[in-house]
Amino acid sequence: MGSSLPRLIFVFPETAFTLNSLFFRLFLLILFGGMVWVVNITWYKPFDIDHFFERVTWEYGQSHPETFTRIRPSGVFGFNGFSRYLDDLSDETAQAGQVWAQKNLAMLQSYRPADQTESQQASTKVLTWYFEEVELGKNFDRYGYPLNPIDGIHLALPNLMLRFHHIRNLQDAESYLTRLGGFEKKIEDAFRIMGLNSEQQGAWPCELKAKVRQQVDELVADQIVASALVNDFQTKIGQMVGAKSITLEAREELMAEANLVVYHSVYPAYLRLAKRLDSLECQQGAAVRDSLTQLGTVPQDPYYSYLLHWHSAIPVSILIDPEAIFAKGLRDVAGLEDSLQKVAGPLEHRGLPPLAWLRAQARRVDQSCADSLIQKVVFLEKNLVGLFETAQALRVNATDKQAFDSLACPMPEAFPLTLDPKVTQPATYELVFGQPSARPQEYLARAAQDIFPGYLYQKQVQVGLKQLPTFRRNIEFTAFTQGWRAYVLQLLAEEGFFDQPEDHLGLLHLQLVQASCLVADLGLHSQLWPRGQAFGYLQAHTALTDDEINYLIDRMQVYPAEATAWQGGLATLLHLRQQAKLALGSGFDLREFHDAILQTGNVPLPVLSQAVANYIAHVKREMAGGK
Repeated sequence: MGSSLPRLIFVFPETAFTLNSLFFRLFLLILFGGMVWVVNITWYKPFDIDHFFERVTWEYGQSHPETFTRIRPSGVFGFNGFSRYLDDLSDETAQAGQVWAQKNLAMLQSYRPADQTESQQASTKVLTWYFEEVELGKNFDRYGYPLNPIDGIHLALPNLMLRFHHIRNLQDAESYLTRLGGFEKKIEDAFRIMGLNSEQQGAWPCELKAKVRQQVDELVADQIVASALVNDFQTKIGQMVGAKSITLEAREELMAEANLVVYHSVYPAYLRLAKRLDSLECQQGAAVRDSLTQLGTVPQDPYYSYLLHWHSAIPVSILIDPEAIFAKGLRDVAGLEDSLQKVAGPLEHRGLPPLAWLRAQARRVDQSCADSLIQKVVFLEKNLVGLFETAQALRVNATDKQAFDSLACPMPEAFPLTLDPKVTQPATYELVFGQPSARPQEYLARAAQDIFPGYLYQKQVQVGLKQLPTFRRNIEFTAFTQGWRAYVLQLLAEEGFFDQPEDHLGLLHLQLVQASCLVADLGLHSQLWPRGQAFGYLQAHTALTDDEINYLIDRMQVYPAEATAWQGGLATLLHLRQQAKLALGSGFDLREFHDAILQTGNVPLPVLSQAVANYIAHVKREMAGGK
């Protein structure tokens, strides 16, 4: 053998091979197995259903890159490529999305439920519901208004860049510019779809058209939209100079390109939109409904029926009776008005009726509003430890920076956490100075409903559920979201947090607004009310200002049936709580029940019911000694 290294030889009957040869074959086998796994998870059916869930999320992000920018799951996936594009509004992409949902639904159904954990089964049901709704809604794919005064393309695009498109490196900066270059096509596509809608859905309400026109005029006046985008880009890349390898020379080149694309593409696109809006037909007082619906008889509008199921997250096999919901809404309004009158009796309201007096209490946002809400949140966190886990990093912020969506929304907004673990910005409840604010009597109820333990807290918990697939950590169902907000108010009332007359008055008014909006929404779309009648109803039965009422009616016309979802969500949560109490008796713990709800995430109501059934069974096993 000379000076060569010794070789180990394994001798088997009629076979001899070296250890080197064995390792090489093992390497090839592992390499082949890895290639099979990658090919499977990328193009075929993944072996593990959790990998399927993540692939679906990844594929969704490819066709909805704006959503990915808002929730920022790139830290989870380790890829930022989606932030270079805008959502494609073409017919081809819409059709491809329907095919994608059908294909993935069939694949999802091929996984055996018996092989899945409880959590995986819940994820399967959530995703199944989503895919089935895509199929059911394909006939209404081009319904709705991509140009609207709530979150239309003309507002959503600049807001995407200003609020959500962060620049951390040169790639992010280049993606920002690429997106700006896509504004022109996106606005053109939105205008085209508005024309198609007039043929399928009927002309949009003239009130919405007038407000969109006013917003666009404001955006092009003094080149507001152009200067805002250029200044935002300059600020963001300026913060990266020296820290993230963007040199001064590179910064100057990027700024030159930004000015070019904004003033030669983005701004002219807005100018053209302002001129072309007049060519879109509209109907005075039109409701968002099938244009074939005739006055006199009120046939079921298939689009509104579909949206009632969508926002309720209830299977279409379950009949929803708009007349019954409408009648219950009227009863709820009457009952709440009676309660409000009784609570307001001892209060001094200077000879005015309670609602008129409460309306007069509305004030514009200033720093004291934010300070008051912060005090209420601290109070709730301190006194709700027996019912909920302590909130982390919830923030109330008041600013004088006018975001573009402030043109549409006269009310405060909540901005929940992203999914990106690198982003440490807390969930924020944002107020804008000068914006109409809630009445001071409502501050405690609004803090509970919108911040803790309401929407912002629920969303914070959901985003932190790292054991769940990515899509479940961000997905929202209106019935759960609005039902939880309504449940929180009722729970705190039961626990005595609104014993002070003024706080109680504020609580009742927020509940009255919920009930009245449900009636108005059904009035517009099921009872065929003209807009003026819906406005008059809300004015007569709430203490909302005219600006608030107009905003809410705009939203009802843009998002029909959304205002009805809270009723089913609240009823389901109360029913499940009672069910758990009866089943567990002395073993029922309200904080554990809330934890079971929140740890499930935001899900359709039938999935929530199953999660509570699993929770009850688990507690019973513990009570029986783990048997």
